[in-house]
Amino acid sequence: MIKRDKQILVKKNRKRKVSQIFGRIKMLALVMTVVMGLSGLYVGVRQLIDAPYFKIKDVRWFGLKRLEASALNRQFHWVVGESLFRADLSRIHGAVLSNAWVKEATVRKDFPDRLTVMLTEREAAVVEVHGSDKMRLLDSEGTVLEEKEDYPPGLPRVIRFDQQSYVRGLSLMALAASQPSYLVDLSNPRDLLVRLPEGVLHFGDRDFINRWNRFKRVEGDLKRRGLSRWEIDLRFSDKVVVKPGVARLKSGEALFHF
Repeated sequence: MIKRDKQILVKKNRKRKVSQIFGRIKMLALVMTVVMGLSGLYVGVRQLIDAPYFKIKDVRWFGLKRLEASALNRQFHWVVGESLFRADLSRIHGAVLSNAWVKEATVRKDFPDRLTVMLTEREAAVVEVHGSDKMRLLDSEGTVLEEKEDYPPGLPRVIRFDQQSYVRGLSLMALAASQPSYLVDLSNPRDLLVRLPEGVLHFGDRDFINRWNRFKRVEGDLKRRGLSRWEIDLRFSDKVVVKPGVARLKSGEALFHF
């Protein structure tokens, strides 16, 4: 009886070991199947990502005014042919903003094979006379857009650019634009100047419209008096101080009271 029980126990242990072995084989087979499946999926995804169907064929540009799509396409030729999945929008966005004329930009992937870039361009506002033979084109924030030797008339001219003076100076430039020839001097934020062929106007740092109107009221009288060179101080509330000739002269001041 005992011998028979031992034989039964041995058989059970043998079956248990065989079952464990088969279980391990099944688990190993399952793991290998999963690994092979994932490997195949990885290869398949890579092939899909790099498939010609998803290669960037062109870039569409929106919001262009001064900039030209053909020039931008030449600049971003390196984008074409790249997988749309792999396109680095952050890098492209930074490269677009590196153009001084671009104020804002949005870059978008349009599947299956196109990039779309929507721009907001800066607008030229002022020409800064920078040295004897150079001029710089600025926008309304004072950003330098480009530099050349000359620009056609039509935009205000400034000299001695100062960022602190610039915003206030824009309103003064609009007033001075009625003159055939002028330069707005921004060197002193507390006293903005308008330089005309006849002389210099001192505007201070506020109330430009009223001070400009006071100048226009005495301009004709200056011509009638034969004053062809002068320096005019408009910073007083009740008078205009006219210094004939060289600015540093103290004698011969003419006062126009209001």
